[in-house]
Amino acid sequence: MMADDRKLNDREELANDNQPPDGQEGAGKAEASERLNAIVLSIAQLIGRQMAREHF
Repeated sequence: MMADDRKLNDREELANDNQPPDGQEGAGKAEASERLNAIVLSIAQLIGRQMAREHF
């Protein structure tokens, strides 16, 4: 929590004060990491194909 977050009025709440259901805190992070890895590998594959076309 940042220092500025503590200066809220009584009626205001934090916008990012979300709690995951049933304690599934790590599941979203793992899923996002897997998607990112898949995207990175796809981009690397596309770059590799382009380099192979240009080289040969």
